[in-house]
Amino acid sequence: MKTEYTYFVGVDVSKSWLDFSLIQEGKELKKGRVNNNLKGVREILEALKEQGVTTVNTLFIAEHTGSYSDVLSITVASKKYKLWMVTPLELKLNSGTQRGKSDPLDAFRMADFCMRHHDKAKLWKVPSKTMRYLKKYQAQRKALIKARHCLLRSLDSLSEGTTKQMGNDLKRNFNKSIKALEADLKKLDIRLEELIRNDEELKRLVELATSVPGIGETTAIALLIATAGFTKFQNAKQLACYAGVVPFSYSSGSSIRGTGKVSKKSDKLLKCLLYMGVRSVIQIPGELQEYYYRKIKEGKHHMSVVNAIKNKLILRVFACVRDDVKYDKNYSHSLA
Repeated sequence: MKTEYTYFVGVDVSKSWLDFSLIQEGKELKKGRVNNNLKGVREILEALKEQGVTTVNTLFIAEHTGSYSDVLSITVASKKYKLWMVTPLELKLNSGTQRGKSDPLDAFRMADFCMRHHDKAKLWKVPSKTMRYLKKYQAQRKALIKARHCLLRSLDSLSEGTTKQMGNDLKRNFNKSIKALEADLKKLDIRLEELIRNDEELKRLVELATSVPGIGETTAIALLIATAGFTKFQNAKQLACYAGVVPFSYSSGSSIRGTGKVSKKSDKLLKCLLYMGVRSVIQIPGELQEYYYRKIKEGKHHMSVVNAIKNKLILRVFACVRDDVKYDKNYSHSLA
């Protein structure tokens, strides 16, 4: 099969360094290791240019490794090179049986995988500066909430079986730390609000998403990040699959007759936020509350109904963004 690409570059990303492998028609032409920083990425690009690599005839591939891959992905894409970012799981499931492991070998295997499956490549685009800030702030917010939760849980554990006076002493020891974390959370939330308020497009998307009952600002921001501003997925079903709210059948032959299950391969944070949204919306009189109790009365499992409502929330948000209108519970389609 004829391809526009002549060269394929696999980059294995770790915290401290980058291993790269350049191949052409399955033959390794160049390999090396550089520091995982801007200077290191530039060294890779300079080394590849000596081999005839250009922005037109080359496809890079690297794994999503959180912040460790940020310098590589942003620099390579900003230099107009084509970049395919894959998840470690996707790479593992499509690479067949492998023996042995090392960083240089992983880089070569990634380049080879890229050469064999380049027709399936989804080219990575540099997110806006505001979107990158949102992602970092969301990760920071998650860390602060986790730290506060750990302190509160430790306090509960230490207070068990103690006198009231000892329990109060233990609580005082933690009070300053907990209050400091809560103050940092409040400052971070204010910064997030300012960030969105100063970006007209993000402000519009958040307003559309939060117009749907059950979708708060935190969930709306998580949706923005997961969908790259609602540009990553073509339809609501793809987003629902990504969020892990679409059940898949499990059956084979006459021996396996499993019920439909949602996949564990999902965005855990988004899934959790949607769950919290469902918990709040079923407390409010309305269509979704009626739906929940009707399905429970029919004998449906609680989590099955909750999952169905998560799907409904995603469908509604996607529809509002697609049509650029806020949610209206009394809306009636013109063809109805």
